[in-house]
This record gives sequence, structure tokens and C-alpha cells, in this order.
Amino acid sequence: MGVMLWLSLTFIFVILEIFIPSLITIWFALAAILTIPITFFFENSKIEILFFFVLSVCFIIFTRPYAKKFLLKNKENFDSSMVGCKVEILNIIRSENNEKIYEVKFKGTIWTALSNDLFSIGENAIITEFKGNKIIIKK
Repeated sequence: MGVMLWLSLTFIFVILEIFIPSLITIWFALAAILTIPITFFFENSKIEILFFFVLSVCFIIFTRPYAKKFLLKNKENFDSSMVGCKVEILNIIRSENNEKIYEVKFKGTIWTALSNDLFSIGENAIITEFKGNKIIIKK
């Protein structure tokens, strides 16, 4: 087949992985780049395709689960286990309406929090739930 074909496929698979992050096409890209040296030893397209196919399947079956676990290791899901945690009120964005809006510090980052209770800066609040990317708090 040829070096240019495998380089092109590598480029295409990398671009696809960038736009559709699924940890699938990156393994095809890696298999394609590793198939390039095979083109120098075997001038048989069936062998190249077989090598590419076997490498792709091996990467997906054996390395994808570990890579996925490694990449998702630091990603924290916010769920019911976060309910009851304390947050500190950093800023009052709006306190006139029934639903007040605050900036709070939670797990080292700044979040937008909603509450019906009135808080002062520096006061602690308790998380009752998450609504989208906002924290719902109470006294």
C-alpha cells in the first residue's frame, strides 16, 4: 500500500479523536503509524492490512480500558455523596430576589450557588443538591 497511505490514515484518525474523543480512533492512529515500518519489510498490502487490524484490535481490547481508567481517575462526579458538604460563601452576586445567587468555594474551585436563604460573605453553607453546574445550598 504505502507509507503515504498509513501516514494519511494516522492523521485522519488523530483528527477524528480530537473531534470525537472516544479513545477508539487514537488506537487506530497508533496502529497505522506502527504499520509504516512493515511497508519497508513486506511489499504486500494484505500483510500490512492484517498487521494494522491485529494491532488495532489488541490496542482496543488490552490498552483502552487502562487508558480510560487512567484518564478518568482524577475526574470527579458530583452526586449524592457531595450532599451535606460545607461550602464557603465568597461573593454575593444577587440577593434581592427570592432565589439568591452566590459564588462559593467547593473543592478548591469557584462555583455558582443558588439558595432561598440569605448568607453573608465568609459564612458556611451546606450543599443540598446539584442543578446542572450550580450548587443548591441552605443554612
